Amino acid sequence: MACEVLLLGDSISSGYGITTEKTWANLLESQIKSLGASLVNLSVSGYTSRSGLELLKTYLKNKKPNIVIIELGGNDALQYISLEEFHHNLFSIEALSKQHEFELVVLGIKLPPNMPLAYRKQHHQVYMDLLKTHLGTENLLEYVIQEDLFQTDQIHPNNQAQPLIFKKAWPFIHKALDRRCHLDSQ
Repeated sequence: MACEVLLLGDSISSGYGITTEKTWANLLESQIKSLGASLVNLSVSGYTSRSGLELLKTYLKNKKPNIVIIELGGNDALQYISLEEFHHNLFSIEALSKQHEFELVVLGIKLPPNMPLAYRKQHHQVYMDLLKTHLGTENLLEYVIQEDLFQTDQIHPNNQAQPLIFKKAWPFIHKALDRRCHLDSQ
């Protein structure tokens, strides 16, 4: 059985405003394919942790991924989803990882400074709690923020940002592939 990686994300991973071939997810797919695995990208602009959880539950009825990458949370903040629900949804995904025996990779998003500080801290803490036991990063867009590589909306990364997003995510995904799928390293 081939190693299957599932990516659940929002506009960052679906490539909002940029050409599909240039997305970080497309770069990831090429890298994963070169190792003999496959990527299923179910990312959709506007998805929240709730959307991702529901999609994952449906997906798991018929499929058994080896690795699930979650890049969710920015829209939870933008849509004022409560921190309690955000926490519940991400930890429900974690529970599914144990039940269905897949490796979970968490790609967190740092909220912008125009959001209330208390909300940002608690939102960030959800990622930090997950990262105690799972691979990933608390801020997938770290390099993008440093280089200010955003589209004019100042929310979505531009074309030039995509390789930096891949660079930030790849070490964790690669380690998950080594752990779960025992693929040849590159």
